[in-house]
Amino acid sequence: MAGHANVLYGRDNARCLTEQEAELQEFDRTRGNADQSIESDRGFLVLGLCMFLSEAVFFWVAFKKVWFGWLGMPGWW
Repeated sequence: MAGHANVLYGRDNARCLTEQEAELQEFDRTRGNADQSIESDRGFLVLGLCMFLSEAVFFWVAFKKVWFGWLGMPGWW
């Protein structure tokens, strides 16, 4: 009976190692290339900065339109 348990335990270990190898291969496929991940991070950084700047300009223009147009208050700039 003990031998039977060892066989099952060995199969479970083999299956876990196979899953770990599959996860490692998936990691290598998606994020294994360091150059690709750095370029991807730079791209997201540039995209985020561009979106932040465009939103800041949009809200600045909208604020000035409201401040000068609808409220009729003089600005300090």
